[in-house]
Amino acid sequence: MKWRFLALLVVLLGVGCRRLPPQIITPQPTATVLETPTPTATSTPEVLIYVVEEGDTLWDIALQFGVTVEELIAANNLPDPDSLAVGQELIIPLPSQP
Repeated sequence: MKWRFLALLVVLLGVGCRRLPPQIITPQPTATVLETPTPTATSTPEVLIYVVEEGDTLWDIALQFGVTVEELIAANNLPDPDSLAVGQELIIPLPSQP
C-alpha cells in the first residue's frame, strides 16, 4: 500500500512538472511622433569667391561688392594688400540676410 501511494504521488507530481513548449511573443510595432526641428538663422556670413582679373585692385573689388578693403584683407589674410595676382581667388564676405 505504501508503494501504491508513493507511485501515485510520483505520477501526480510528474504530471504537474510537465514542461510546456516555449511561447513566442512578437512585439507589436508602436508609432512614435518625432518633432521636426525648426531651422534657425546662424550668424555665419555668406561668402563669395572672386577671381582677380588684370587691373583689379582691392579698392575696386571692395567697391564692386559693397564691402570695405579692411574686410577683404581680413577675410583673405592678405599679408601685402598691394600685391594681387591675376587668377588669385579672394573670399568676398557678404552680410547675412535677416
